[in-house]
Amino acid sequence: MEFNFKKLKKEFMRITLPDDRTLTINPPKYSDFKKFAQLGNVKTDEDAFKGVAQILNLNMEGIKFTGKECQDLFDMADMYALMTEFMKYLTRITSQKN
Repeated sequence: MEFNFKKLKKEFMRITLPDDRTLTINPPKYSDFKKFAQLGNVKTDEDAFKGVAQILNLNMEGIKFTGKECQDLFDMADMYALMTEFMKYLTRITSQKN
């Protein structure tokens, strides 16, 4: 029997930002996954924007985001929509069969 990671089919999330840039989001590492699982429990807007920056920083393009940049880029409705869709993505990739 052989197991080859290169043959695994991974699902990526594509995001088109309000400024029309497109990002391809990699599946998170396990250590990051645990942090993202807590996104629904953020206590402050600052924490929410930091969480969004962490999501966006998973991009394959290598573009880095800060919480402040996300605050300037997204309104509150956009930010929470992104977090909701990302949580759906996490659910989908953790429940898929390879």
